[in-house]
Amino acid sequence: MAWTREEAAHLLRRAGFGGSLGDVDQTFALGPTAAVDALVDFERTADPIWSNQNPLGVEKPDEDGYQYRGTLVYQMLVSKRPLQTKLLWFWHGHFTTSLSAVDLGTFCKQMQLYRANAVSGFGVFLAVMYQDGAMLQYLNGSGSSKYGPNENFARESMEIYTRWHSDPRSSIWRRCPG
Repeated sequence: MAWTREEAAHLLRRAGFGGSLGDVDQTFALGPTAAVDALVDFERTADPIWSNQNPLGVEKPDEDGYQYRGTLVYQMLVSKRPLQTKLLWFWHGHFTTSLSAVDLGTFCKQMQLYRANAVSGFGVFLAVMYQDGAMLQYLNGSGSSKYGPNENFARESMEIYTRWHSDPRSSIWRRCPG
């Protein structure tokens, strides 16, 4: 079967958020193997949009979560590393935090962590999340102490993030199927 522009466009939609006609033409010209290699090995592609924390020129970007969301969406759409960006979005959906529940600076750092660790192994990524300020803030880690531990983060980690749960028939923890 021949490699088509439609397949190149489909690849860009699946591995990112689509692309312009120029992006489709460039991906098509690479051929299927090189196109996938370029998407997967994104470290070899410079992505300057992420080095500018205020590419839209927002007047006070550190004070306005609404403006930050717009900046983040813009960066995701124009990124030269679509797979890394789509994985940032995936991890944000999996390890959910709310911008209304954490301070903006901590939330921004979390998005940078998602992006930097986008293709890390799950265990590595989970360890990074255990140390993430936004995650700890969102799940009330500040209310935890040696004598009164807050179980919220541990419960979320076991039940939601890793899909482990207690087996009611025994005292051991087991992995949920599927």
